[in-house]
Amino acid sequence: MNVRTLLADQLRAALPPKWDVIDHGVTLENPTKPVVVVKQTNAARTPGAPRMYRDFTFTLGLVEPGLDVDKVEDALDADLDLVLDALDTLEIPGLLWTGADRVTFDSRFHGYEIHVNITTEKDTP
Repeated sequence: MNVRTLLADQLRAALPPKWDVIDHGVTLENPTKPVVVVKQTNAARTPGAPRMYRDFTFTLGLVEPGLDVDKVEDALDADLDLVLDALDTLEIPGLLWTGADRVTFDSRFHGYEIHVNITTEKDTP
C-alpha cells in the first residue's frame, strides 16, 4: 500500500461516515456532502537523513457542498476542525499537518487546502 492510499484509508475511518474521501484525481460535479480529496504533490529524499528516508507532501482538498456562502462558511469552520482533529489522531508515523489555506474549487465550491507532510522509511528487504 502506498502512502497516499494509507492516508486516505485512515481518514475514511476517522471522519464521519457520510463524508467522501477520494484518493485520486476528481472533477467535482455537485457535491452533496463534505468531500476530502487526497492529492500527493511531492516526494523527496529527507534532507540530512540516510537514503532510506523520504518526505511526501500532500494537499487535502476539503470541499464544502452548497453555494450559499453564509451557510458554507459556518459549515467550513466546523468541518476544518474535524479534519485537523482527525489528522492528529491518525496512526501514521511521521505525519505532520502544517497549515490550511482557504480556497475556492472549480470557481464555485468553497473549502480549504490542508498541507500535510509524511516522512517514511523505505521498506528494506
